[in-house]
Amino acid sequence: FLMNKEYCAGNEAIFRLTTLKGQPKLSKRQNSEQSRTLVLRHLQHTIYVTFIKEIYEEVMSYFSYVLFNVANVGSIASERLIGNNSCNFTANDILTKTTKEEIISMVTNRIFRVLENKRDTLLLITELKNRLALEISDDIIKAAMPFLLARHIYVHTDGVPDATYSNNYPNMKLDNKGRIKLNKLIIHKARVAINQLIAEFDREVKKYNLLPITEFE
Repeated sequence: FLMNKEYCAGNEAIFRLTTLKGQPKLSKRQNSEQSRTLVLRHLQHTIYVTFIKEIYEEVMSYFSYVLFNVANVGSIASERLIGNNSCNFTANDILTKTTKEEIISMVTNRIFRVLENKRDTLLLITELKNRLALEISDDIIKAAMPFLLARHIYVHTDGVPDATYSNNYPNMKLDNKGRIKLNKLIIHKARVAINQLIAEFDREVKKYNLLPITEFE
C-alpha cells in the first residue's frame, strides 16, 4: 500500500477522513509524502509483527488441541503422553469437573503448559512428535523454527535477537535498528514453512488414527 499512499492524502490532513477528534496523533502530523511514508511503514511493520505473534499462538493452540484429542481417544498410552511431567491435582480440581472430557482437558492443558513454560519451542515440538511417535522430518521442523522463535524475540526484546538466534539462523537479516527484518518475502516464507509443519502433523496423526475420524471429515 506504500505505492498508493498518495491516493489516501487529505487536503488539510495527512490522510483523508483524519480528524483531530478521531485520530488526534495522526492529525498533528505534517501533511506530506514523507510523513505518510513513515506512518505507513510503521503500520506495515506492525502488521508483520502481529502476523508472527498470531501464527505462533495458532500453532500452539493446534498442538494443545491435538494433545487433548489424542488423550481423549486413548490412542496413546497415558504414561507416554505424560512422560516425565508430573501432574498433581487436588480433589476439588477433579470433583469440580462434570465430564471425562473436562478432566482430560485439565490434564493435557497442564502437560502442555509445562512444556511451553520451558520456553524452548523446538523442544516442545520435538517432545510432542516423540510422544506421539510421529514420523516428521527434522528438516520440516527446523524450517519453521526461525519464524516461530521470532515471536519470542518480538515479545521479549522488541525484535532484537541474541547471538544464539543470529548464529543459528544467519538468513534472518536485521534492520537498521538491530531487529529481525520482516518484509513480504519473510512473511510468505513463514506462512509456507509453518503450514508445511502443521500439514505434516495432520498427515501423521491421521495415518496412525490418533484423532477422531470426525476431525478430518
